[in-house]
Amino acid sequence: MKTAIITILLASFIFPISLKAEQEERLEIVKTDSTDMHQTRTDKGILIELVKNVHLRQGKAEMFCDRVSWWKDRGEVVIENNVRIYDDEKILFADYVFYYVEKRIYHARGNVVLKDTVRQINADQIRYHKLEDLQIADGNVVMDDSQNLVKIFSGRAEVFNEREYALITDDPVFIKYDSTGNEELRITGIKMELFDGGDRAVVTDSVHIYHKDASASCEIAEFYRKQNEVILRQNPFVKQQHDWLRGNLIHLFFDDDNELTKVNVKQNAMVQSKVDTLGNDPRMNKLSGEIITMFFENRQLRQVDVEQKATSYYHVVEDDEYKGLNRIIGDKIIVQIKDRKIVHIQIVSRPQLSEGIFYPSGMEPVEQGNRINGKSTQREKFSQDIQ
Repeated sequence: MKTAIITILLASFIFPISLKAEQEERLEIVKTDSTDMHQTRTDKGILIELVKNVHLRQGKAEMFCDRVSWWKDRGEVVIENNVRIYDDEKILFADYVFYYVEKRIYHARGNVVLKDTVRQINADQIRYHKLEDLQIADGNVVMDDSQNLVKIFSGRAEVFNEREYALITDDPVFIKYDSTGNEELRITGIKMELFDGGDRAVVTDSVHIYHKDASASCEIAEFYRKQNEVILRQNPFVKQQHDWLRGNLIHLFFDDDNELTKVNVKQNAMVQSKVDTLGNDPRMNKLSGEIITMFFENRQLRQVDVEQKATSYYHVVEDDEYKGLNRIIGDKIIVQIKDRKIVHIQIVSRPQLSEGIFYPSGMEPVEQGNRINGKSTQREKFSQDIQ
């Protein structure tokens, strides 16, 4: 029992001393090529000036430069010309650094580069708080995550490493590259946040997304790096080649090669496709429901599943001659596509809730916005499984 008490007392005595020792690690001059060290008294206290291959040290921090102005009484140091600082896992390059000795704050300006094990940040100026592991970058900011082939450009970035969080503002641009350096995905907006060390990125306000297979806009976009998925919220809209998608939420899935493989559209979902992708025919095929899932292979649309209040309007063209309009209603509609032509439609529904109507050319209902009104006096019922 006495041994335990002594151990606790020793621990409580030694621990604060070790903390104090770490906080009070003194800045020391390790080396300088100059034999002429100037020490003068100023209104800010004693000023020490060093030039030529100066090497300073404070704890684990090693600082190299060609000129130092050190106000020793104030604990402030100006480190200039070819500045290289190695502090634990951080590496800082700059033209000029104002260093607060006690607070361990580096304020770097001019060709600033700050590297760690996660990313490299380039900026006009960076303020690095060592004790809080906080980095604040301003002006022409580039955050380079080379391991994951991601770069973020902005006017300002605040990186809280201990929280694995970053706030990026002033016109942020998120770009994901392929292994050859070609751009695969670009996301822009007003504000960007990184969570979990960058595994999840959230972009808000006036969001635009550009991909080799699609473009999109919304108010909130979430990018999941490990899963390679993007979720669009608040008025999302996607254009995928000749298809237009709308809904309350749109979920994009990509494979390891960043090819679009699947799209989920949820709540008030609608997909519109051009009947004639080469000509000027304004007519559109339409699918609507509560859930729409689109499947892609080799960058081509292969299948569309429409669920809950599923409705399909499909214009029939045979041998370049327009025949009319098919309307299908059911619980679920499965549309199989090849070379942008429908090859098979299947309705999965309770009989009383399914309907198929064909409107011959000239008898189609009048379209108003996304609704189709009017009825034809000539209608042809067709089976629930259309080959």
